[in-house]
Amino acid sequence: MATIDEKIKKLESKLKQEKAKKQKMEAQKKAALTKAARAAQTRKKILGGAFLEFLEKKYPEYVPLVQPDLNEFFKRDDDRALFGLPPLQEPEAPAAPSRSEAGQLAN
Repeated sequence: MATIDEKIKKLESKLKQEKAKKQKMEAQKKAALTKAARAAQTRKKILGGAFLEFLEKKYPEYVPLVQPDLNEFFKRDDDRALFGLPPLQEPEAPAAPSRSEAGQLAN
């Protein structure tokens, strides 16, 4: 016959297992919600782009009204190319210090 301490140990072990199971289920639920939210966000972006294309075809006269906003919004050159925007000019890198300036900085 099991002693009371053995019964308590067994129940504590079972409780620990059930808590771990609960944590795992909660993590899976959170992951599923995150995945669904990301999928919805991606779909929204795709539909937004499709709507922009629709407007461009149906109402080409409005393209100049949207162009400045697109120009400001898109920062990556490959994204800009999709919308017929020129690449952004790279900011000029500061010139390397001359040898005399480098020597002065070391002192």
